[in-house]
Parts: sequence; C-alpha cells; structure tokens
Amino acid sequence: MVKCRLNKFVYYYRKIGILGLTKKIYFKIISKTPLFDGSLSDSNKIVYKKILDKIISEKKYRYIFVFFPIVDWKIELFQRPHHIASRIASDEVLYIFCTPNYSDNVSGFKKMGNNLYLTDCFELVIGIDGCIFHCYSTDNFFYASSYELCKSAVENGRTIVYEYIDEIHENISGQKIPRKVFDKHNMFLKDERVICIASADKLIEDVKKVRTNNYKLVTNGVDVEHFRKNINKHILPNILKSIVSLAVKNDKKIVGYFGAFASWFDYELVTEVAKTGDYEIVLIGVDYDGTIASSGFNQFKNIHYLGPIEYQFLPDHAVWFDICIIPFLINDITISTSPIKLFEYMAMERPIVTTAMPECMKYKGVFIGENHSDFIKKLDYASRIGNNNDYVSGLLELAHENSWNQKARDILEMVKLI
Repeated sequence: MVKCRLNKFVYYYRKIGILGLTKKIYFKIISKTPLFDGSLSDSNKIVYKKILDKIISEKKYRYIFVFFPIVDWKIELFQRPHHIASRIASDEVLYIFCTPNYSDNVSGFKKMGNNLYLTDCFELVIGIDGCIFHCYSTDNFFYASSYELCKSAVENGRTIVYEYIDEIHENISGQKIPRKVFDKHNMFLKDERVICIASADKLIEDVKKVRTNNYKLVTNGVDVEHFRKNINKHILPNILKSIVSLAVKNDKKIVGYFGAFASWFDYELVTEVAKTGDYEIVLIGVDYDGTIASSGFNQFKNIHYLGPIEYQFLPDHAVWFDICIIPFLINDITISTSPIKLFEYMAMERPIVTTAMPECMKYKGVFIGENHSDFIKKLDYASRIGNNNDYVSGLLELAHENSWNQKARDILEMVKLI
C-alpha cells in the first residue's frame, strides 16, 4: 500500500508539478477527502449518494454513461473523451464524467452541461443500476487494477463501450505500462459482448483479427463552430502581432502547428522548413516529454514556439496560419493516429500538409510530403492554392462530415443495437 501511494505521489508530481500537487493536497485537506486512493468517507458517501439519486431521478433517461477516471476535465487541450461526452449527453442520455482530480478540484458532483456531470465519486457511480461503462484504451495507470471490475461487469451482462483510440505504447503514456492494461485491452477486443470502437484503420484491423461483430470505425472529429468563430480574423492575439507583422513585411506565409510536442514529432523536418527562409513557423502546444528543449528551435528566428494555449482561445490564434502542418515521424504510434487537429485545420479552411500518415492520406485536399524535400515542395504548392474557393470549401465539407456530433451519433447507434 505504501509503495502504491508513493508511486501515485510521483505520478502526480510528474503530471501537475509541485504547485499543482500543493493545490491538490490543500483541496483534499479542506474537503476532508483522501489524497490519492479515490475512496469516499462514509459521511460523504451518504451525502453524495443523495445528490446522485436526485440527478438520476430528474429525468427518465434511456441510458446512463459512466466514464472511467483517466483524464481531468480541466486540461489545456480538449481531447476525444471530452468532446464525445459533451455530445453523448442529451435529453435521453445522462453522462457522468469521472475525474482522477489532478486539477479539477471537484468534490461530489458538478454540472458541466446539459445532462453532463463531473465527479470524483467513481466508486459510487459504478453502482448505478444498468449504467454503461465507457472505457478508453488510454487508461494506462491508475485503473490498470480495474481489470477485475471490467471482467466481472462483462460476465454480469453490463454494457461496455470500449474505445481503442491509440496504440498502447510507453512513449504515449510516458511510463511503463502495467501488464493488466494489456490483459484488459485483449479481453475487451476479444469479447464480442463489448462494443468496440476504433479510431483508425490500423486499429480497426487489430479488432477484426479477433472478432467478427459489434465493432465500428469512428475516427476523431471537430467542433466546427468552435474553430470558425474567428474565421474572419476579427481578433489578432497580442502574442502573434509581431509575427504577423513580420510575415506581411517580408511577404512570407505563416506555417502553423498546434498539438503535442513529443518523440513522434519530426523536429528535423521543421528545422529543414525553417532553413528555407520562406516561412514564419508558429508552434503551439505542450512539450509533452521534454523533447522540444533539445530541438534546436531557439537557433532559428523564424521558428516561434508559443507554448500551450487554452482550447477556448486556440481558434483565435490558429486562424492566422496560412498553412497548417502535421510533421510527424512515421512509426507504430503515428500509423495508428487519427489526428484531431487534422479536422480542426479543415474547419478553418486552411491548406494542410502532413507527412505520410495513413489517417491523413485518406482525405482529398490533404497534401502529403513523402520525405523532407517533398514536404517542402507541398508547402510551396499549398501556399499557392490556399485561396482557391473550390479547395477550401471541400475542406469545410470534410470538417462537417467529421463533426463530433456525428461521431457521438455513430457510437450511440452501436449502443442502441444492444
């Protein structure tokens, strides 16, 4: 037990730093709840159970989804679980998003939207009669032990929706993955009583190898309206003013990227683009594993790393890109990746250049760089076609076809077949 708590302490420290950890400890002390083990005191159980019963009784829900606590709601970039939860929650569906509470600082239940609640009461809500467990393949640490819970749930006829959304890989999780994570993953893939959703062609092929039905390909998507809110460039963020001014003065295009910076990002490719001197390069996002520190980007005056920007304000910045890029290395991780940013770029009607990732090659209008020199050639072509009405309207059409609303409907259709 001591070793387990120490491991969790170290994990929290790596995730949220000493300041975040201090805030978490303070919050837990004043709320009189345990720091790491997620269990509730008897008094809190009684109070929260009454709140939960009231929430459930407010409407006659057809389905109640319970999301396993693998990611906070309050994070710098909204991910697939947040988008799907927001859209599945509806008049007929109650969605309860359980948080590991790294930074959410929630105690009990907090309403986040129409029939959408955030909670730290996982052990309470899993007892809801007939609720649907919503699990993700990115559950790599705290709930590795949920293998037994999930196994029992399957055997007892519980409906489980399992989303296989990324390669299960240590470079993504940032740590050694427990054996039980793979045991649970294989169980979900093989058991046809479990609804299996995969986000990429490579992943759906993994599913097809071990089952014949009850699965569906549902790629990532986009909140189209969110990424079009500043489409006419009414807002120029202060952090971009000097960069935009420099680009206009020197008649250069702005090449932009937002997302994670990690071992799968092709830093060498971006430096090759910078060396041409033809573009101002704007990079937005989290230095996920510290690799950007050794990228050498600080040697280039035309590479501008802005750090992370909140999802709420991201479109205000990204709309100033003339060309959007996804410069990823091709490896086991990226051949299984359906980049959310791909569809967000489409919604902004910006020409897109990527490396030869299978999930990017599927879409007309995405220019593929087969190698570094070809990538730079595609950038040159994208800079010329960016104002072509037929081209950009085609991108917007693709964005609408891949809205998060549609992705949520695709998943619910599978549930309704049960």
